[in-house]
Amino acid sequence: MKTYRVKLEEELTLGIENVRPESTLFYNRSGVIRENSAKIVPTGINEITSDGTGVIFHILGANPTEENKYVSTKADWIGFDTSVNVEKTNTFHLEHHYKKDDECARMVALRCYCGAFEEVKTLDETVRGDKGYGSTGFK
Repeated sequence: MKTYRVKLEEELTLGIENVRPESTLFYNRSGVIRENSAKIVPTGINEITSDGTGVIFHILGANPTEENKYVSTKADWIGFDTSVNVEKTNTFHLEHHYKKDDECARMVALRCYCGAFEEVKTLDETVRGDKGYGSTGFK
């Protein structure tokens, strides 16, 4: 399990934790995505449930490349008790044919948590810059 934390200030910590390993989503049926158009395709998952609280699912986006036949995948958030569908966009000038059980997208389960927020008027850029890239503490 991977955990990512970002330390912004002494009192504020934001984090995203991978709850489960990445999952592969598959096409539920065969079909066609017309040239230069988008289509929402079903995965066959009608409902997501989890024993964990504060968990949300994220479909990972993918840019069009030669490897994926110039079909992009839209990143999206999926909550509980909803069906899982993936928006695919064919950016090529030819139709894209896909088959049932071919890989459609990747999805991860995430748990988000944060510390207390404090409203500020300005940021001292010199102090912030000393903390490293994006104030994460990494240089």
